[in-house]
Amino acid sequence: MDQPARHTGQNPPPPSHYTASAAAATDDDGDLITGESLVQAVRAALENPPDTVVATRKDEEDTVLEQRLASVWDAASLTSYAYQFIEMDAHELLLDIIAPNDSEEKKEKEDDSREEGVAASIEFKYRARTVELALGALANLASWSDVAGLLLTNTRLCTTNARILAQSGDAPMLTEACRLVLAGWSVVVRLVDMLRCTQHLPLRLAALETLRWCVLLEPTAAAHIPLDDLADWMAGWLQSMDAALESTQQLKERVQRLINALPE
Repeated sequence: MDQPARHTGQNPPPPSHYTASAAAATDDDGDLITGESLVQAVRAALENPPDTVVATRKDEEDTVLEQRLASVWDAASLTSYAYQFIEMDAHELLLDIIAPNDSEEKKEKEDDSREEGVAASIEFKYRARTVELALGALANLASWSDVAGLLLTNTRLCTTNARILAQSGDAPMLTEACRLVLAGWSVVVRLVDMLRCTQHLPLRLAALETLRWCVLLEPTAAAHIPLDDLADWMAGWLQSMDAALESTQQLKERVQRLINALPE
């Protein structure tokens, strides 16, 4: 399997001493690099956080934790490391990192937002760059078919990723959430699931256009698109949007383009 594409120049290149075999890789000091050593490095960074944590990603270098997560991201795209990570339940550690902050104070804010009719945003224990890297590592793990079944049937992971897609406004984080959604499963099924759960207009537009191309390339894919549900979702979307906005017209056009692409 090809290594999943990396989406941003922020991510360091795969270390030259990583090899396809975890048994042969060594670091600059000649020590063996294993899945266990990489996960232990992440745990150590979690246990020794910096005195101050930068809340945003802008113009900031990666923290030690983020550097360790970047190494896991790289290694997860190699099959020998990926299976080591799963055997060690490293995905559970990554899940802890991407878990939303569900403190009582946060829940009260969400309740207030709902009462005011404002969409609630999602907050995390770690900054967006950290969550992005942990999601990217999970997406790389899920790119291996044998691992995808384990990850994409994990209720906690699916629920967390759905919340990120619906509530996050961080583009790099959303990119990784999309990669995770699409990994290992029918692209059409996962795109429909994305449309169902996301409130993010750019994601809706992208998913609708991608669905159209799926149908054009493989007409039988249309069988997996619930047109009645799509019509209901569309009605709900438009109710929450200003009819005069250009984005409203874009959404209508994308839905119509998809419908026109469907076989008779």
